Amino acid sequence: MVDDLIFTNLVISTALLFYNNISTTRGFTYYQIGNLDNRIANPDQLITQDVEKFCNSVVDLYSNVSKPLLDILIYICKLNTAIGSLGPASLLSYLVFSGLLLTRLRRPIGKMTVTEQRYEGEYRYVNSRLITNRYV
Repeated sequence: MVDDLIFTNLVISTALLFYNNISTTRGFTYYQIGNLDNRIANPDQLITQDVEKFCNSVVDLYSNVSKPLLDILIYICKLNTAIGSLGPASLLSYLVFSGLLLTRLRRPIGKMTVTEQRYEGEYRYVNSRLITNRYV
């Protein structure tokens, strides 16, 4: 599994760097960025680091989504063959019910968090005004 992820990362990185090299060398874009525009320092380093970070995030996303889904599918198939379809159906209904219940309970807490943050902001503002004007 780890070797596959490293290979996937390497393939994506190679393809993106090849595309980047072709697109930046066409029309003197790389020369213009490096020599005519002072806002971007070391564009080659930025390009390679951004490509590496992007590839790492794509591979992490792929591994964090596909592996759990595959584990769930295998678990459901094994559970279905072991105890029948009643087991996975009851687990699925429990997950749906608890998810809906938690979503319903979470809404007021979100509103309370927003109110708390507003009060904390007002408190900080009043304290900063008091500190600023304490010698008046």
